Amino acid sequence: MIQLWPWLLLLWPLWLSRRPEAGRPLWMRRSLLVLLALLTVRYLCWRVTGSLNLTTPLAALFSLLLLAAEAWLLLSGLVPLLLGWRRFDDGRAAADRAEAQWRSGDWRPWVDVLIPTCGEPLPVLERCLLGCTSLDYPHRTIWVLDDGGLPEVAALAAAHGCRYHHRPQRLHAKAGNLNAGLALGGGDLVAVFDADFVPQRHFLDRTIGLLLDPAVALVQTPQCFMNADPVLRNLELEPWLLPDEESFYRWIEPVRSAWGAQPSTRSAALSRGPSRRTSSPASPWRPGAGNCATWARSSALAWPPKPCSTSCASASAGRAAPCRPCACPRAPCG
Repeated sequence: MIQLWPWLLLLWPLWLSRRPEAGRPLWMRRSLLVLLALLTVRYLCWRVTGSLNLTTPLAALFSLLLLAAEAWLLLSGLVPLLLGWRRFDDGRAAADRAEAQWRSGDWRPWVDVLIPTCGEPLPVLERCLLGCTSLDYPHRTIWVLDDGGLPEVAALAAAHGCRYHHRPQRLHAKAGNLNAGLALGGGDLVAVFDADFVPQRHFLDRTIGLLLDPAVALVQTPQCFMNADPVLRNLELEPWLLPDEESFYRWIEPVRSAWGAQPSTRSAALSRGPSRRTSSPASPWRPGAGNCATWARSSALAWPPKPCSTSCASASAGRAAPCRPCACPRAPCG
């Protein structure tokens, strides 16, 4: 019986995985975090006391290096989980209030929708254009920012009533492409979608209200993925586990937001237009800087990113993978 208790403990997280996170009491989440911490510490104790090869100096060196790498990986992976110890609000109620306030007012800002692309297959790009042109919000301009300079992309943009732009010099990759796009439009707000994204029709209606708060610069929405995760699909674990990509948006992003460290993925996001950000000559997007720089820059300007708790866009996890329908929630964002 003593040998069975570790295996019995593993039944607890399996049972918890069958219950939605929003419906669980806080003590259930904390019990799971304690269990993960204990298992991590137990494994590291075994590695230190029972698995090191110290027979020769060379063997000891490699054995200790491997131990250090494992310890760093486990402990660094445990920190984001432990950040979920305290209760955090998913922001749905705040988003409901923001949308109601926006609908009751007369502020209807013009939105520039930027779609950076460089060589994506035309069916993938066309799916994105269909989603963007179907947005319910009417005051918008859709820009296809083509770094590939393909005539068929220009024709596709024209066929869907979108504006097309190709810059002669492809400097700074996607960041440079977006910065070039910012200079084209004069909208009050800017929405960005990667070429393999499909926004839901209510995307702008659900996010504009959050920018009524003058302290908010950027609204970042999570994404759901139309592609099946190949590992989970092959192991038949889809009913039990989230894909890695969606785990970021369903767990890591809300937890970080609760600690004031909301990440930005620079896609499926809505932000203030360049003229409303700052008079600084620095570029809004820095090449290669990614999420951390976007968050740090807006926070330094006293404009923290605002999270959106439920999906307002779908994405393809792999452009070459077969797609399946994605049941994205249409519940309020927040």
